[in-house]
Amino acid sequence: MHPVKKTTFRRPSRTAAMKTAAVFAAGGLVLGAAACSDDDDFGDSGTSTSASSAAGSGASDSADATASGAAGASEGAGASGAAGAAGDVTSADQLPDEVKAAYEQAGGESGELGAFTSFETSGDNSLATFANGVIATSPETGAQPIIGKIAETWVAQGSLENPVGLPTAPEQGDATSGWDQEFQNGTVGWHTDESGTWAATGAGAEGAAGAEGAAETAG
Repeated sequence: MHPVKKTTFRRPSRTAAMKTAAVFAAGGLVLGAAACSDDDDFGDSGTSTSASSAAGSGASDSADATASGAAGASEGAGASGAAGAAGDVTSADQLPDEVKAAYEQAGGESGELGAFTSFETSGDNSLATFANGVIATSPETGAQPIIGKIAETWVAQGSLENPVGLPTAPEQGDATSGWDQEFQNGTVGWHTDESGTWAATGAGAEGAAGAEGAAETAG
């Protein structure tokens, strides 16, 4: 008797099948690119879109991850007492309507307050800071500007957390008599004494530095 020979049939490996599919796919892409290039009107647009679709998905994922990380950092900053959601306000044009109206009424960037620098919130209260002063806002007081030395005094003594509270009206006065501004819990002023030295007066004035010179301007 003759020995029986066994014939073994091997199926193509998965790797080989994938390589074959890749070859056909590559061929399809070449033909597709040639078809796009024949259209002069839409060739550039189509090629750009194809490139973005083919190569951009990974970049999109990366960009999404970066954006997510940035948003997380912003939220973290807000939780530690920084501006939080107010961090989105990067120019005077983005200020809340009430604050923007008060800023424009004060002359905008060319007025007494000067250029916008930052915006922050604390609960329902907010503070827009400018080169020469601030605008403090609360549901009870509305948006009120504080400028010059009274602003410096108020900010140095706690700003939105100042025990004197938020301003209830703009400052009043002039370079001869000095200035006063009413707050929720008292008055903050900027006046000269008998020797001609300018200094903060009233509630919240403790620890504020005085400055000499009758030429002092806005409160």
